[in-house]
Amino acid sequence: MESKFATSILFAAFILPVMMPITANAAKLPPLATMKLGDNQTTYIFDPNKVTAVALTYGLTVTLKPVRANSEVNQGPLKPHVWGIAEIPLSINESPENFLKELQLETRFITLHSLSGELHLRASRIKYIIEPPLQVDRERGAKALVYLGPGMVDWSGVPRPWLVTETPGQVKALADEKRAQEDGELEARIFGPPEQRVPRGPDTICRPARQSSRHWRSADGSDKWRPRRALPKSARLRSRSSAG
Repeated sequence: MESKFATSILFAAFILPVMMPITANAAKLPPLATMKLGDNQTTYIFDPNKVTAVALTYGLTVTLKPVRANSEVNQGPLKPHVWGIAEIPLSINESPENFLKELQLETRFITLHSLSGELHLRASRIKYIIEPPLQVDRERGAKALVYLGPGMVDWSGVPRPWLVTETPGQVKALADEKRAQEDGELEARIFGPPEQRVPRGPDTICRPARQSSRHWRSADGSDKWRPRRALPKSARLRSRSSAG
C-alpha cells in the first residue's frame, strides 16, 4: 500500500510539472472579436476560429408582407461575405484580405478562385476535394469541388461545396502548405521558438521540470547526476530492523 502511495507522489512530482505548462498553452484561446457585420450592420461578438471562408457572393434581402408565405426575396449586389460566424453568410464592408488581416487569420487561409471571383478558405477546415461530377460544372470551368465542414451552408441552409478553377492537386498543395505552417505556429506557442529549445531525448517527459540538487547540465549539454552517498552501516542496520 505504501509503495503504491509513494509511486503516485513520484508521478505527480515528476510528470505533472512538465505537462501542466504544455496543456495550458495548448488550450489557450484567442479573445473574442467584435465587428459590425451584415446588411443591417449588427454588432457581432464572435470566435475568430469559427471563420471558415470569405468570398464574393450575392446578398439576399427579404421583404416581409402581411400575407402569410408571400414574402418578397430580392438579390442584392455582389460583395464580400464571411461564413462560419452565423447560420448564414454575413456581408462585410472591407476586402477579404483586410478582414482576415484584422483578425490575424491571413496565414491560415488559402486563396482560390470560384466561378464568381476570389475565394479564401481556411485550410484546416477542408473536409475533402473531388473533381466536379457534373458535366455542366466542368463546362463552366470548374476543376475541383471543395467541401468544408462543419457549418458551410448556402442561403437555404443546405451544405454547400465550393466550385473552384484550380485542380484538386493544386488545392491540396496550397492547403498542405498552410496546414504545416499552422502546425508550426501551434508548436512554437507550446514549446517556444526552435532556436530557444534545448535538445532533449525520448525520456524528457520523465524528467522533473525543477531539477533536484543531484542533477546538473554540463557545458556540452549532457545530463549529469551526482552519485548517491552510501548510508552509514549503523543507519542501514536500523533500517533493516524497522522493516522487519
